Amino acid sequence: MSHEVVDFQKQVIERSHDVPVVVDFWATWCGPCVSFGPVIEKAAKEADGAWELVKVDSDKHPDLSTQYGIRSLPTIKLFKNGVIVDEKLGAMPEPALKEWIQPHLESAEPADDRIDRVRDAIGEGDFETATSLLEEVLKDQPGNEDVKFMRIQAALAMEPASVAGLVKEFELGSAYHERAQYLNELAKLIIAGGEGEFQNGLDSLRKIQLPEAAAQWITVLEGDRNHDGAKTGLKNLFLYLGREHAVTQEFQPKFASILFS
Repeated sequence: MSHEVVDFQKQVIERSHDVPVVVDFWATWCGPCVSFGPVIEKAAKEADGAWELVKVDSDKHPDLSTQYGIRSLPTIKLFKNGVIVDEKLGAMPEPALKEWIQPHLESAEPADDRIDRVRDAIGEGDFETATSLLEEVLKDQPGNEDVKFMRIQAALAMEPASVAGLVKEFELGSAYHERAQYLNELAKLIIAGGEGEFQNGLDSLRKIQLPEAAAQWITVLEGDRNHDGAKTGLKNLFLYLGREHAVTQEFQPKFASILFS
């Protein structure tokens, strides 16, 4: 079975919303990579669908290596829900590899069509329905961290003051610990409020209209590069979304250009 990357967006970003995806950045000239290849492929086969493997030859895909900041090989990155939740540098023996992956599988639950309905509701701006469905799912799956994190996303729109309490559920070491903190910083901005185009960006954020929020805050910085609210909002938005997200890729270069020009 070939694990080589063909379409990174579909094989990794989109697929990781359904199952964890481990990405192995490697090269044919890298001895440890070649030795590690059969180990990680064997582990993926034995996982029987609990997680999937995608291999990226860095020589054939230098764009992906640059995008994900690959500096040494092999580099292993684990994606869930479209973002990197963990990574390792260097080859590992099979037991260590499985031990590294296992914590990211513990919250995995059988497919639940209510989750798809939650995503649809959030996309439509119906946060009340999304929150209600999430509470239903958590009654059945109280340990599901994926669902707990989605609840924070909905709370950002519905009740930003509640976000601070919800993020405490993600302890240090959780795959969502850092991203939850970034959402908490965004919630603080919403609570504090602002004026003009900055407030328009906060309103867009509450509606989960993230490209609009980013564009509005960029406009603020174009007029006042020292605007603390816009700088804080964009920084935490990019960290929350991750480097691979379209909003980050479009607006982070503009953000850097304004600050360092």
